[in-house]
Amino acid sequence: VMEGGDSMFPLMDEVTEDQFSKVPEYLRSQISLELLNAAVAKINDYVTDKRFDPEGGSEALTTEELQTKLKLGIKTKAFVLLLMNLGRIRTTKNKGQIVYKIVA
Repeated sequence: VMEGGDSMFPLMDEVTEDQFSKVPEYLRSQISLELLNAAVAKINDYVTDKRFDPEGGSEALTTEELQTKLKLGIKTKAFVLLLMNLGRIRTTKNKGQIVYKIVA
């Protein structure tokens, strides 16, 4: 396994109290820092697993994958918005579908 940002698929660092405090209140009120970091860990594990997919797993995450893996229900959208606000993920298109990529 390569160091942090040098991995084949980039992984996200945990969000610090200081970073979280700079996110708009309307987002912070929806997901706690603890829940956010637990979800970040789940995403990192999932992306690491996808790396070893014999079908050549993509580093991109679909909304469906996020909903299935995180089990956050209606909070999935708030989670995505938080990570975008923090600069941890960005949207892109893959085969006409909006997907999310971790920012290295």
